Amino acid sequence: MNGPVRGLSVPAELKTLEEPSCLLPGENRREFDLIRQMILEDISPRTNIEWLWILDLMELSWEILRYRRLKEKTLQVYRS
Repeated sequence: MNGPVRGLSVPAELKTLEEPSCLLPGENRREFDLIRQMILEDISPRTNIEWLWILDLMELSWEILRYRRLKEKTLQVYRS
């Protein structure tokens, strides 16, 4: 989901930070974009500092989900 979300668009000064730097090979860009959309719709950032916080929140949320998946896979392997 590149570009604006319901009228929201990253300020020009922050455009270079918009692309997810946290996706690893094999991870789903669509899932990341869905999280991004939910966060943007709920918070509706207006100022540059709010956009910076949102960009961090999106990546940190993705990393939390990644660690949860990793933990679950690790537990499945070592449970037996």
